[in-house]
Amino acid sequence: MRSTDIITELSDKEHISQQHAAQFLNSLLEIIQNGLMAGERVNLTGFGTFEVLNTKARIGTNPHTKQKIRIPPGRRITFRTARILKTLLQTKIPDPD
Repeated sequence: MRSTDIITELSDKEHISQQHAAQFLNSLLEIIQNGLMAGERVNLTGFGTFEVLNTKARIGTNPHTKQKIRIPPGRRITFRTARILKTLLQTKIPDPD
């Protein structure tokens, strides 16, 4: 599913124009991004939690040259699925046939 699909479904479900649905989706994503950039945890109940984790500096290996390289500290985003969503996904597995 792409953002255009989400916009279309949102506009149909809420009976609003696609332009308003796109503005809503973009605003929601901007709020989530701003929260993550501020180092906050973003919890969407029933969906999951986004969180920024700080990584330590470490030594890695360049796969092409096999040389040891220093990887600087950084930040990465993690997502943990809500338990209810995990349960829904496991119970609604479509048949492969």
